[in-house]
Parts: sequence; C-alpha cells; structure tokens
Amino acid sequence: MQELKVIGVESGALIAASDDGARFRIEVDEVLQSRIRQAVPETRTGPKLSPREVQAHIRSGLSAEEVAELTGASVDDIRRFEGPVIAEREHMVTSALAVPTHAEPAEGDEPMSFGSMVRERLAGLGAHGERWASWKDEERGWMVKLEFTADGIDHDARWSFEPRKQALHPQNADATTLSKQGEVRGGMIPRLRAVSTSDDASRFDSGAFTFDATDSADDDTAPQPELAAARSTPAPSGPGASTTTAASSAAVTRAAIKRADEPAPPTGETADLLEALRRR
Repeated sequence: MQELKVIGVESGALIAASDDGARFRIEVDEVLQSRIRQAVPETRTGPKLSPREVQAHIRSGLSAEEVAELTGASVDDIRRFEGPVIAEREHMVTSALAVPTHAEPAEGDEPMSFGSMVRERLAGLGAHGERWASWKDEERGWMVKLEFTADGIDHDARWSFEPRKQALHPQNADATTLSKQGEVRGGMIPRLRAVSTSDDASRFDSGAFTFDATDSADDDTAPQPELAAARSTPAPSGPGASTTTAASSAAVTRAAIKRADEPAPPTGETADLLEALRRR
C-alpha cells in the first residue's frame, strides 16, 4: 500500500501525490466525509482554566487528575501548566531537608541538617517507605509532609516551613516526636500501662493518706498524773460545785506548767538559826 500526501484541492476533489511523484485525484463525497468524521476523535468539552488557576490548584497539593475531577477541565490542558509548580514544590522539600538543626555537633563535625536528623531517627525506628511532599496552605503557608511505616503502622508527620527564616515547626504528634532532641524512646506509639482500681490516685486530701498507730502513739506526750486524775474524777454537783471545779482547774493548770526548780526548804543548821532569830 502506498502512502499519499494531499497537495491541493481542485474542483471539489483532493489532489494527492505518492513518494515517487505520481499524482492522484480523490473525489470528496458523503462517504469520504463520514469516514473522516469517524477518524477524528471527539474533543472533550469543559471549562477552560487559566494558567494561574491551574497552578493555584497544583500548589495547594492536588494532582492534575484531581484538578480535572474537581473543575471538569481536561487533564491534558492542566498538564500544560503544572510543570513549574511541581518543580517549586520539590524545591521546598529540598530546602526544608537542608535546614540546619540546633543540636550541638561533635567536635570537628558540621551541623546536622533536618533531613539527616530525621532519616537517622527513622533508621533507629526501623521505619521504611519514606515519602516527602509539600504544598502551600492558604492560612499556614508552606507545609512539609513525611509519610513512613514503623512497626506495621503508617505515620504522617507534618511541619510548617518558613523558607525565608529557614524554620520548621511541628504540626502534629509524629512531627513533634521526630523533632525532639535526643534518642526517640519507646517508638512512635506511646505504651499504655494498666492502672490499679484499688488505689484512688485522683484524691489529694487528708483521707488519701494513712498513718501508723504506733508512730502516733510515740509522738504523743504522756498525760500528767494530775490531768489524768482530773479526767477520771466525775464533776461534783451541788452548791459548792463551782468553787470545787475552779480550785481543781487552778491546781491542774499549776501542775501542767513546767516551772523552774524552786529552792529546797531549809534544813539542819539553817532551821536552828531561823528559830533563834524568832525567839529574839
């Protein structure tokens, strides 16, 4: 079969030529027109997005297919304008991974980058499936996401990224764990410990504490004999009850107060001398 190339139109017919220079005349009738219409693929009708609109959707983290599904535009039209924004998003990931950390390096070593620090910790956790992505949020600005799997659990760590300040801020628990200084202990998932129901740890009052009876007894001061006697003697009744009670109270008070040692009463020669003075 020879291939013909249309070189002109003459009196409603197509003039074609072969590779060896032979010319052919092809009548344009209804059959030819219908066959041509069948051979031309149908173009999808849909809204036409401006390059700025396409790039805004791609910058927000959507793929070309997701933008086409969202807007109804053609995927091919979207792919024409997505290239520069995809390159921008990849550049943001590269810039974030290159941010130097504040951890003190060993003597003679250069400061460790954010990406090196995170990958070192992922290796310590035995993680795999590391996947980085970035997009620009309308409220928080540029976001950087790390997806990985550790101990059979999928994780999604997210940081906000300020390119001008070269600063990263964790936005969820996984990002906070990976951003902490020092070794990541206990894996990414906190271990839960059963709490005994017998002890009420929520109480913080006097009833939550217990004391040993023997210790309390040792700390107490033994009662004075007079006080014990006063407690054991029933209160008198009758007209002289008030006078007796007052006298007993005064005696108890004097006994309870510790006084300085009083001088001993005079005995022997001192007593004889005092007796002689009285006689005079």
